Parts: sequence; structure tokens; C-alpha cells
Amino acid sequence: MSDAAKTITDLLDEADQTPYGAQERALLDQAIALSEEAGHEELAYAARMRLVTSAKMTGDTDGMLAAFAWCLGKFDSDPVRFPSEITGTDSWDLLWYFKWMASTVTGSLQFSSEQLEAVLADMDRRYTEAGVGRSGVVQSLFSSSVETGRLEDAERFRLELEALPKDDYSHCEACARSEFADYQQTIGDDAAAVALFDEIQEQRLSCGEEPEGNEADSLLPLLRLGRGEDAAAAHMRGYRAARGNPDNIAMIARHWIFCAVTGNEARGLALLERHIRDLMVDPMNDRQKFVGSCAAAVLLDAVTRAGQGSTPVRHSDAPALAPLLGEHAGPWTAADLAATFWAAADRLAAAFDARNGNDFHTRQVARSRALADERYDVPLESSTYTPVVTAEVATTEPTTAEDWLRRAGERAATGDHDGVVDAAERALAAGGRVIAADAYRVVVQALVARDQHEEAANALADRGKALRELGRDDYADIEDQIGLALYGTATAADLPAFDAAIEDARARAGQDVLADLLATRADVLGTEDRIDEALRDAQEAAALLMPVAEPTIAERQLRNHAVLHRTFLLMLSQRFEEAAGSIDDLLRDAGIGRQTRQGGLRMKAQALANQDRLDEALQAAEEALSLQVAIGDARLVLNAAGLSSQLLSDLGRDAEAAARMRFALRQAESAGITGAFTEKFRLGQYLTWSDQAHEAIEVIDEVYRGESETGAPPVALGETMLGLGVAALRGDQPGVAYGAFQRGLGHAVEAEHLPLQVGLATQLARMLVQFRDDEAVEVLDAVLERARAAGDGRSALRMLNERGLAKANLGDESAIADFDAVIAEANAAGEAWLAADATDSKARELAGAERHDEAVQCALAAADGYAASGDANAGANSEFLAAQILRGQGRADEALACYTSAIERAEAPALVERLTEQRAEYLAELGRSE
Repeated sequence: MSDAAKTITDLLDEADQTPYGAQERALLDQAIALSEEAGHEELAYAARMRLVTSAKMTGDTDGMLAAFAWCLGKFDSDPVRFPSEITGTDSWDLLWYFKWMASTVTGSLQFSSEQLEAVLADMDRRYTEAGVGRSGVVQSLFSSSVETGRLEDAERFRLELEALPKDDYSHCEACARSEFADYQQTIGDDAAAVALFDEIQEQRLSCGEEPEGNEADSLLPLLRLGRGEDAAAAHMRGYRAARGNPDNIAMIARHWIFCAVTGNEARGLALLERHIRDLMVDPMNDRQKFVGSCAAAVLLDAVTRAGQGSTPVRHSDAPALAPLLGEHAGPWTAADLAATFWAAADRLAAAFDARNGNDFHTRQVARSRALADERYDVPLESSTYTPVVTAEVATTEPTTAEDWLRRAGERAATGDHDGVVDAAERALAAGGRVIAADAYRVVVQALVARDQHEEAANALADRGKALRELGRDDYADIEDQIGLALYGTATAADLPAFDAAIEDARARAGQDVLADLLATRADVLGTEDRIDEALRDAQEAAALLMPVAEPTIAERQLRNHAVLHRTFLLMLSQRFEEAAGSIDDLLRDAGIGRQTRQGGLRMKAQALANQDRLDEALQAAEEALSLQVAIGDARLVLNAAGLSSQLLSDLGRDAEAAARMRFALRQAESAGITGAFTEKFRLGQYLTWSDQAHEAIEVIDEVYRGESETGAPPVALGETMLGLGVAALRGDQPGVAYGAFQRGLGHAVEAEHLPLQVGLATQLARMLVQFRDDEAVEVLDAVLERARAAGDGRSALRMLNERGLAKANLGDESAIADFDAVIAEANAAGEAWLAADATDSKARELAGAERHDEAVQCALAAADGYAASGDANAGANSEFLAAQILRGQGRADEALACYTSAIERAEAPALVERLTEQRAEYLAELGRSE
């Protein structure tokens, strides 16, 4: 083999191992170019045969047709040099490709009905000449007849298919049933369609695009037959499987319709915005455009009926959509886009019907319009969130200089420094000399925050002039002395200057000047971890300003800063009760800005939460969230929702927590904020904990995709996979869980992060044990070995304990030896609770081996160990185990003594009740009374 041939072969081998996509396509393109350059026609043929499949799987119809035509020509010229089938790690077969060609030509208006018939006839001839069965040909004739609306022909071909034996070119069981189910739905037999859906699900049939294709097609039939829960599960499962491939847009469109008819318009709109550009991923595929246009129109009509017709649809103005929707300046509204999609559907239907010689597609549009009369109550979200926005917090445009200054303060609180400068300049224009000093103050603050110190110094000079015009030489003199250090540039080196200025201010300046100096010195002292001194200054600054009955805007902003900083320092000192009282000083002021109030409410919620006053904390957090929604700024809404959600979760109200995070994330998405992976992952966790596992899987999988695309570190990817695996277990999808845990372990090993490896290996092993799979022990052994090699005794202990539990559940007698090792090592390491836990596990294993005396001894030792570690309930359960073993051996007095002791140990009311019932039952069995 020449060097060039070896290079080309290596490229093809690498392409065979690479998932379909840009990287794989680049390898094939390189192999083709090198083959043609070197004159290796056979290798060029092998590369283009692969290209047919690659282009098909990535929605490149033009590339697929070109590669197929080239290969077919080569085969016809010399079938020996260019065989119809090439085998290797996969199989590339021209006869199989004819099935794809027939489907492609059927779905593209670039081909006439005569060309379609010619393709099908050529396929039939070549299959006959090759001596293969007719199943593949008849399947293509059936599918083409369904899609062109020749339903009588379709029924004839269906019956012929059923009579034909299976051969190498038959559809697989999943694909065959899926196409038949689509046909049954097309002719209006929902029951027959659902029966085929059930077969696919019950027999776990799958293929490249199945079962997700059939799940999408079965959504409406399931709903119509009253199987809403099954439809919801199929939607969540099927959409998750389909969404990663843009060429699946036709099946994704079925999910838009599901959302439209089930009252999940908001979710449907989010899915449409996510995938709308995929409608043109394959410009030649008019079938996809038609199906997608009908589905989008159905959904957008539902959105409009729900009162959201004026909502802009993100990405609807994408240039790629112009051939379908027409040119448009900016995003379409939902109502306008619905009408535009109906027009596109009508236009495509007319073109298809003209080609096919019937009115089938026009009738399909009419069926789509009739879906407006179908409604099924299948809520996907167990809890929803609507913020309470009162008239007092409604956003209004400022009209006076004072209003503009307040707006500047709000912008400062959100970090919008450009907005601060703009608002302050408007205040200057509206207020003249009276407002100038305060306006320049906020301008200086904003310019310092933007690191524009030269401009800030100029603005400070203007402020000085304004102060002197107002007779405030005391303030102007201090600012001349301190400069920009009073506005955020101060460091520890400036503290002596502040000390001197504060002494000077105490002697001759106004209280606002002294408060400003003290508050700023407190900021610097805080950054130097001199918390007590900082708190002293912040408290004095606040005390100076709190008595002012009618503060100016500047005085109020200064007072707010001092109180907020005082509260922060109190919380930092873990003086949470005082912190809650401190922030109330600010919240009692009806004149504070909305953003300041929102920040104060959040701080109050945190102070209360740290006192375990969760209900009160939640009340403050909820008020803060509603207020932030009224103010706007999607990023800050995300932050506020995060606090409310966390508190709700702490209170065991995870469904409500999920609703708030979902609301905030939709706001962020509408505002064009990308990423937010931390918040999305938290949403996934709340969904998992509230038994909404199917949605959790979708959300966390989306997080993983996003993190992977943006180059997240392996630790983050591993943690996300751990969350996905847990959600999948909750959703009874062990296959998904297994893949997630395995992939997560790979990321954790790459990161050399042993605690994460321990967590993933534990979850994976426990799942494998449920399936009686010995791989569980292998997984734990691998992490145990890495932990020992790294000298991580804590991780090694946990893996050794998990290995003992896995062995015990798998019937491996060496589990006891593992528990003995854990007990010895845990005691040596001061891990008393783990030693007790391993002792309890050993007791249970000994009991299973009918070594009763040893089991009782271990159980009692475990009970004492747990108690010594402060886990009274676990100790009670161990003593209960001893009682049960003794009871089984007929040792009544000893058993009763253990029951009594276990009851005395237990602290949880439910456990006490259960143990008491067991003891009473045993007494009755013995015929004894108390």
C-alpha cells in the first residue's frame, strides 16, 4: 500500500469512528480530495459511499444526491471495481440507498411525479437484477403512496408487504411499525396507530430514528384515546431523543402541536424558538417545511388565543427563514407569524397537490386548522408561578429631575453604569443648579465603576463647584482632600487620610459628610477583614443619617448604603438576628428606590433563613422576586428566583421551586441571555426532587450539551452527569442513568476528582446491583484503587464500604471481610459513624448466613456506635435488627428487651410508632400483656 493510500485509509477509518457531523464530514472530504489527487478511484468510491450516509444523517440532501449519483455511475461502469456494497466497520450499500432516494424525491418539490416514478422503477429493476427480495421496493412504494396521498395504492402495497417474507432490505421492526402507524393515523384510525405504538414500546424496538419518530407521530392518537399520561411521557422522552439532530425537525414539529392542544403553549413557544431555524436546515426538503409550517401555525394560533399574540418570536427573523416566510424587519409577533406560516403551508400544499395530482396536502392543512377545536388537559408543569406586581411598583418613565436621580440610583443598584450616566445627565438637564451636586455625585460613582478615572475626576470638580454654589464648602473641602477615594478607589493605603478627614469632619462638617467618610472607611476596613472596626463605622454612619426626617435623594442613597453595609457586616459576623433588625431600618422607609428595596428584602430573607425562620424568609424573598420582575433585568430576576427557589426547596416545596426557576429562565431566554447553566441545573434538581423526572432529564441533558459546547471543565461535566443519572433513575430510565454515570465517571477521572468519582461510582454500583450485575464490584474496585494510590483514605473507606454492600447484595461471602476492613480502618481514622454503619451491614450479612449469635452481637455494637456518633435513630434500627433476629430464634425475653431499648433510643415519632407496634405485635404473639 502506498503512503497516499494508507493516509486515505486511515482517514476513512477515523471517519468511521467519528459521530456524524462537521468533524466526520471534514475527514471524508479530505479523503475524497486525496483520493482524486492520487488517482485512487476505488478509495474515492469508498469515501463517497460513506458520504451518502453522512449527508443523509446530517440533512444535506444535495450532498447525498450528488454522492449517490457519482457512486451509481461508477457501479454501472464497472461493478467489479466498484461493488454495490462495501463492508467494514459498517455496510454501505447502493441498493439500500435507493430507499433513501425514493423518500427524498417524494419529499422534494424539485422533482416531478415522472421523476419520482422513474426512481421507483429503477429501484425495482436493480433489486430484481441483483436477485434480492422485493420487500425494500414495496416498502418504498408504500411510503411514497402515503406521502403523496395515494391512499388506495398505499393500502394495496401494505397488504403486499405483509405477505412478503423479510429480507436484507426490509425495514427493521421498529421502522416498519412506525411507518404503518403513521399510515393508520393518516387514514384516521387512531386505535390502530396506538396499538403499533404499544408494540414498539412493549418490545423496546429501536433504530436510528426510532422510537422517537413513532412517539412524535403517536402524540395526537394517544390524546384522542384518553391516554394523556402516556402522551406526556412520550412527548418528554421523544423530544429529548429527537432534539439533538436538526434533520429531525418534522418529528419535533409534532411536539409543537402536542403543546398547542394540551395547554402548554409557553413550553411550545420555547421549543419553536429553539428549533425554528432548523426548518431550513435542508433547503431541498419541502416535506419538512410543510409539516413544520402547519405545526408552527397551530402552535402560534394557540399562543395567540392564550393572550400572547403580541409576543415576539425569537429567531423568526433569521435570514435563513426568508425563503419560507419572506423578509421581515425584526422578529415576528406570534399572531403575525401564525398567519405567515398558514400562508406558507397553503402555498406548499398547492405545489405538492399540483405535482401529485390530488388535494391531499390541502386536506392536511384543513386537518391542522381543525386542531383549534381539540383541547386536552395535560399540564406538564405540576406548579406554575405568576409574580404579584402591585400598582405601587409599576414602572413609569421619570418626568422630574428628582425622578431621574432615583432612576440613576436604581441603575447603579443593577450595575448598569451607562444607564446611571444617562439618567444623571437627564437629571442635570431637568433640574439645573439645585440638583447638580447630587447628579454629579452619581456620575462620578458610575465613571469610577467603569474605570474612567480621568473623566470621574473632571465630574468631581464639577460637583465641587456645584457644592460651593449651594454653600456646602464643608463637603467640597473634604472631597478636595480625599478625591476619588471617597468614590470607590480607596485602599488600605488611604486609611490614614480617612482618619484625618473624619477627625476634621467631626469638628466642622455636616453629619452627611461625616457619615459619607465613615461609610467609605467601613468599606475599606471590610475588605481588609477588619470586620469589627468596619461594623463600628457602618453603625455610626447609619445612626447619623437615620434620624433625618426628610432626607434628600443623596442623603437617602448614602443612608441606604450605610444600612446595607451594616447589615452585611452583621451577617458576616453571624449576628443574624441583629442583621434582620438592621435591614428593617431601611425597609421601613417608603421613599427608598425599588431596586434598593428589592436588595434589602433579599438580605432580610437571608438573615431570617440563617435563623431557621424559613417561612418568614420565604415571604421576604417572594416579595423581592415579584418586585424584581416589576423592575425588570432578567439577570437579577434569575438571582431573585434562585433565592426563593432555594428556600422553597428547603421547605420541601420543590415543585414550587421549579416553577420559579422555570419562570426566571424563560425571562432570561426571552432577554437573549445564554448559558445560565447553574440555574438550569438547579431547575433540573428541583424537578427531580418533585417527581418530574422526565422534564428533569431534558433540562439536565440540555445543560450538559451547553457545557460541552462551551468548554466547561471536566468536574462540571461530571457533576452534571451525576444529576442526569439520578434524574434518570427517578424516571425509571436505567439505560440513560447507566450512560450518564459512566460518562460522568470518565469526566471525574479526567479531572482526578476523587470525591466526584466516589459519588458517581456509588450511584452506578447501586444501580448495577439492582440488576444483579457483577460490574458493580469492578466499578467500585477501580475507584478504590485510585483512591489508595492517591492516599485519599476517606474516599478509599467509602468505596470499600460500598464494595462490601455490593458484594452482600450479590451474594458474595467476602463481603464480611470488607466490612471488617472498613470497621478497623474507620475506627483508626476516627470515623465512628462509618464504623457503626459497617458493623450494622456486617450484622445483616451474618444474619443472612444464619450466624445468629454473631449477628446479634454486631447489631448491638452498631447500635452503641451509632448512638455515640449522635445518630439515635440509626442506633434504634440496629437494635431493632437484633430484636428481630432474637425473635426468630425464639429468645423472647432478650428480643423484648431489645425492642424496649430500641424504642427508648428512637427520636423520630414515626420510628417510635413503628417499633412500638412491632413490640405490641410480638407480645400478642406470645400471649403476653404489658
